[in-house]
Amino acid sequence: MIPITQFVLPYGEQRQRQIETSHEIDNLGWECINAGARFTVEILMTNELSLACEYGGEDIVIKLARGKDKVSTIFQQLVTESVLRIREELGARMSIT
Repeated sequence: MIPITQFVLPYGEQRQRQIETSHEIDNLGWECINAGARFTVEILMTNELSLACEYGGEDIVIKLARGKDKVSTIFQQLVTESVLRIREELGARMSIT
């Protein structure tokens, strides 16, 4: 299970949730979290879900889900893209030092 912060309209109240995923996606998600990232979700006025990975103070990957049945697939894509971006960032930092 991967922790995710839900922003609730209309005032952006934050609630802590968890998303159940496969073992492989769990491992990738925790790799992101251990590097300092967090996952967020927000229900937009259009009833779409905005899923994001925040790292270094900014959203590094954002995905939109249109329908509950697609959330799992979109979240897997979010985690996979996020871990690649974080690995690139950490690799760039290591090559500078």
